[in-house]
Amino acid sequence: MSSTKIARIINKKLKEDGLAKSIHNSTVCRILKQKYGKPRKIKRVFFLTKRQKTERVAFCREILKRQISGKQILFTDETKIELGSFINDSIRVSEETKEKLKKGETEAFEKLNRPQRKFEPSIMIGGGISSFGLTNLIIQEGTLNEFAYAQSLYFYKDTVDEIQRKFKCKLYFEQDGARAHTSSSNLKLIEHLFGKERLIQNPPNSPDIAYPIENIWGYLKPKIKKRDPKTLNDLKRITIEEWNNIPKKIIEKCGENYINRLKKVIEINGERLEPFHLREIEKSNKTQEIENEKEPQLLNDNLKIKVVYNDQSLNALRKKQILRLKKEIKITKKEANKKLKEASKKTIRIPGIVLFRKKRKEKIKEKKRADIEEKAREIEKIEKMNIIEYLNYIKQLEKEKKQQDGETDDESTMDDSINTILKIKELNKKKNNGIKYEIEF
Repeated sequence: MSSTKIARIINKKLKEDGLAKSIHNSTVCRILKQKYGKPRKIKRVFFLTKRQKTERVAFCREILKRQISGKQILFTDETKIELGSFINDSIRVSEETKEKLKKGETEAFEKLNRPQRKFEPSIMIGGGISSFGLTNLIIQEGTLNEFAYAQSLYFYKDTVDEIQRKFKCKLYFEQDGARAHTSSSNLKLIEHLFGKERLIQNPPNSPDIAYPIENIWGYLKPKIKKRDPKTLNDLKRITIEEWNNIPKKIIEKCGENYINRLKKVIEINGERLEPFHLREIEKSNKTQEIENEKEPQLLNDNLKIKVVYNDQSLNALRKKQILRLKKEIKITKKEANKKLKEASKKTIRIPGIVLFRKKRKEKIKEKKRADIEEKAREIEKIEKMNIIEYLNYIKQLEKEKKQQDGETDDESTMDDSINTILKIKELNKKKNNGIKYEIEF
């Protein structure tokens, strides 16, 4: 209950008792503060079931048994950033503004009231962090599914290979238990790309164990909020800029006290790590982390943005492209007909001029025919493509655009693994007398 409401109830009682005195809400606020301290917002924390607690303990014991350091892990995750979530929760209002509000001034009203859509536009981003550096930021077009995550795995593979080549170290790949991550086809793909022994499958509902990447999202979101993006393009641009400006100190500290956290989880029987547990871990000097004698070296600062598509968004994109090309054909026909009409106007009966106009008409017709044929061939080509061919087609267009702009692109080529995933997915959907197909690399 607010101090204003309490003051109102007290004043009502005083009035009923016939007392002339009244109490101000600031007096109530001061008394409450003296007795109970400052009011605090209730913080939402994740809930753990009995089964999840046992899984957490088992996971921590396994990692300690394998003697894996936090400095040897690439922590990966995805998060959603909404445009409307950047509305400030509270704002201080002066007496002058209050008077303006009473008068009905629109400027003061807009300051305190900001319209919000029921479903705010958002972007899904993915990325990874290790003590050696960040991965490229992955922007997800459409929802995260099996097909889209398979593309992300290739980008993570590039970072892992670069770190292992540059620093000559063994790096593990960590992910959470999202459905797209743990599908049988993607687990096979991870085994193929990283090796089965290099995968660290985080227990469910455990952001306190995969804390390095969760801390990055915690750092990134307030920074984006401060800049207050107005459109979805602004949101993307600001997210990219803030990702590239993450301080080196945060990256260097990645994986610190990881072993101590795991030991603490075992000690408290899988319960979540509270702030006082974390303070104890920070104070303790008994760390078993592998520390380099040299100064920490980081990966190159020139991070690039990678875009991944899910199969649904690709199909929608293909339909849009075909519709756009059909519209272009209609526009070409209209423009050509307009030019032909202009050419046929004011015909002068001089042989040379009539001949010149005939040639001009023929040229317009030829150009129109060539443009329409070219676009018709492109539509036919796009319609015949399967989803993998269309994905490669989009990547090629992006590459050409970058070359025109003078940008270099060192994106690795994907093998037929994603194509195989899709074929297996389609086969398993059909009834094949109880036979289930699996991927073999």
